[in-house]
Amino acid sequence: MKVIRRVLAVIAGIVVSVFSFLYVSTLFISPFERSQSLMIIYCILCIGVPLFVLYFIARIIMWKPLGILKGLRRLPRWFIVVIAIAYIFTWAFGVPAVQTAANSKAVDLYKYDKAAGDRRVSDAHPRIRTYVAFPIVPGLILSYHEYQVAGLHGWGGWELHLWYLTGVKSICGLTVWIS
Repeated sequence: MKVIRRVLAVIAGIVVSVFSFLYVSTLFISPFERSQSLMIIYCILCIGVPLFVLYFIARIIMWKPLGILKGLRRLPRWFIVVIAIAYIFTWAFGVPAVQTAANSKAVDLYKYDKAAGDRRVSDAHPRIRTYVAFPIVPGLILSYHEYQVAGLHGWGGWELHLWYLTGVKSICGLTVWIS
């Protein structure tokens, strides 16, 4: 019974963390009017607040997330090395691949609008920015990306990508703003 209660409490903690992420991620909604410093603070809050909430709930329910590290000590050393190398490999090659894929998508939208003769497309466009991108686990990358390809054709938000060496697949996204 005690184990079931702790498992349910951990699940509740994760759910509350996800909701805190959703709340914090919608705090800033105006595109391209924020400074780079403000966006860095925003991204840190979007990641830090849910982690703090999860840690706080873990302390309340007496769940020791650091106990996971004790379990990792029992794993073979070669397995830990392989996971660490895969994580570093994802940082080095997966994150740039995700940024390239997101930028290519925005440029393709711009070219399509330009070829269609859209009057709202100007020489000042497209504006494309990736503020943060990092691997959660090897091969799974979270990024905040936004683009404005025409006067009223833009998007900004969080995306979860699967990187599989030869390509990138967007798994899901959370729209923060759209125009």
